Amino acid sequence: MAGEWQSVPTLVTLCAVRDNAVANMHWNAEGTMFVGRVLGPLRWFGLLEWRLPLDILDARCWRKTALFDRFLSLDVRLAERPADGH
Repeated sequence: MAGEWQSVPTLVTLCAVRDNAVANMHWNAEGTMFVGRVLGPLRWFGLLEWRLPLDILDARCWRKTALFDRFLSLDVRLAERPADGH
């Protein structure tokens, strides 16, 4: 979802299931929790990056790094024979 620069409200809408209990807490509870629990840790591991947009001084924009797609690419293969037990 974050191949291009996206704002936090846009990412919340695209990537999370809406919870009305959280939405009614205060004006930015959803965004604050999403950044703290999802976007922040992904940034710590180098999977996302953020910047402040030039036109809006109060909102961060996020996008994936090249490492994100490499990290999440899965190469699923069927085993040719049963694995040895340990």
